[in-house]
Amino acid sequence: VKLSGPSLAHPFGTDDLGQDLLARILYGGRISMAVGLAAMLIAILVGMVIGALAGFFGGLLDSLLMRLTDLFLSLPQLPLLLLVVFLFRDRMRQTFGPELGIFLLIVGVIGGLRWMQPARLVRASFLALKEKEFVEAARASGASHTRIILKHLLPNTLGSIIVAGAFVIPSAIIAEAV
Repeated sequence: VKLSGPSLAHPFGTDDLGQDLLARILYGGRISMAVGLAAMLIAILVGMVIGALAGFFGGLLDSLLMRLTDLFLSLPQLPLLLLVVFLFRDRMRQTFGPELGIFLLIVGVIGGLRWMQPARLVRASFLALKEKEFVEAARASGASHTRIILKHLLPNTLGSIIVAGAFVIPSAIIAEAV
């Protein structure tokens, strides 16, 4: 049925060709969702590593990593995305194929330009948590830095990491659409 309104069979109705609008929206959004999720994974992983190192070890490493974060925050993201795509698209197409090469390039750049907020959140959480009693107890029991980070601090920062990831997905989708 052409141009029908919302119903139980077609929750968003149908278009002028009789196609279900909900199915078309879901089908059309799969690439955008893939870009958003992949960029979020990259941003969260890079942000977690940089934020954990800066927050746990502090000192000179913290200062250097936070200045690197400030540097990335000052970069103009859209011109940089366009420049990187222009410079590397042919090489990526040859290496991975026409669709996958461009997808990986765009996702890599968008994810690489979205890690700063998660890094700051993880760093702030680590700075607050590393002074808590359970971390002191882990140190006193002889736990290594890696064990303290992976078993005690990261699980306690997962809430803020998940929230940061939820904010990265829509911004990555908007960047990809632009």
